[in-house]
Amino acid sequence: MKILFVINAFPSPGHNSHTYNLAKILSKSHELSLVCFQKDTPYPKEHKYYKNVQVVSLEKKNFIAQGTKSVLFNIPFCVLTNQSANMAKAIKKICQEVTFDIAMFEPLVMGQYYFCVSNCPKLLFPVDATSRIKQQRIHEAKNKIHKIVSHLDYSLVKKYEECLYDKFNGVIFSSNYDSEYTIKNIKVPAEKVHTMPEGVDLSYFHPSANSLPQKPSIAFLGEMGHYPNHHGVLWFYNNVWKELKQQQPELLFYIVGNNPAHEIKNLSTLDKNIVVTGYVDDIRPYIWQATIFVSPLQIGTGMKNKVLQAMAMAKPVVASPLDVQGIAVENRKNVLIAKSPDEFTKNILTLLTDTQLRKNLEHQARLLVEKNHTLEKKAGIFLEIAQTTISQTVNRPAV
Repeated sequence: MKILFVINAFPSPGHNSHTYNLAKILSKSHELSLVCFQKDTPYPKEHKYYKNVQVVSLEKKNFIAQGTKSVLFNIPFCVLTNQSANMAKAIKKICQEVTFDIAMFEPLVMGQYYFCVSNCPKLLFPVDATSRIKQQRIHEAKNKIHKIVSHLDYSLVKKYEECLYDKFNGVIFSSNYDSEYTIKNIKVPAEKVHTMPEGVDLSYFHPSANSLPQKPSIAFLGEMGHYPNHHGVLWFYNNVWKELKQQQPELLFYIVGNNPAHEIKNLSTLDKNIVVTGYVDDIRPYIWQATIFVSPLQIGTGMKNKVLQAMAMAKPVVASPLDVQGIAVENRKNVLIAKSPDEFTKNILTLLTDTQLRKNLEHQARLLVEKNHTLEKKAGIFLEIAQTTISQTVNRPAV
């Protein structure tokens, strides 16, 4: 099978890992091609999983002009910031050179390039249901103006999803929660909506006896430009971290991930025990050296890959209920679930002193990922979806 991936940044194990994980397995028996943007993060010069690669520079945009255009033409701002004539040309060019069996676009903002592929079925992989996140932000709004703006943003994205999903032969999400939401709220036919649970590269994300914690520490991992991660870290700092520091003054807090806003960077200025890394080539050392992995998101959707990665690395995880949606965890068996600031504080303090509980969680966490979330399992599900989509669209006109 010849497969085209169109994504918003070059995939790697720690960043944009969804396509990377698929490619690592699929490239063994299928011919893969990739078109992506060159953004701030570097990309490798060797493309061992792809026969054809096109990397496109994303033109810088005027913030005010893009905002005005978003309002005037009812197009989500995030879509406009990823709009590029050069990207459209690159996709059309590679489609002229190669006859693909199927094309997959990831995430939602790349779906706008659907028109560049006309000779094969198209799958959209938004990963998460974006309008579901926007809907949650309405309830998080701090005042009437923010609530009105959040509601308008939600309505705009929802209308965009309704229009865009119709252009694709199938839409894939990482969580059943998002699939069910899309069928019910975006009115996409159930036969077009698929769930592909996250998979973890167990040979890359593995336990390491050589990186045992030197000091009591906690770590958070996530793309910090993604609002739910930004919001979750600030919520944790304001509601949990200060209480933790009173009882554990030497405790360190690693915030690992791309594109932290000034508000997040400033935390390391306010508290010398907080380390904000920004982009790193390898996220694993920060997780290995942490005593505990925390995931305190209060809004968000989808299955949390970062939680699975930490579990694969045999780290004890303290997470909100939202962060383990779709993962078959059992509280106190393979994770500790915290529903409130007090529970986060209590669970973290318990793990810092209870060595046996930590060891039990570490062992069970790794076992769960090995059983349910391998790359081979994820790739197998993708192939089933692709083959079903191809068979359903044979002899039909392109969308």
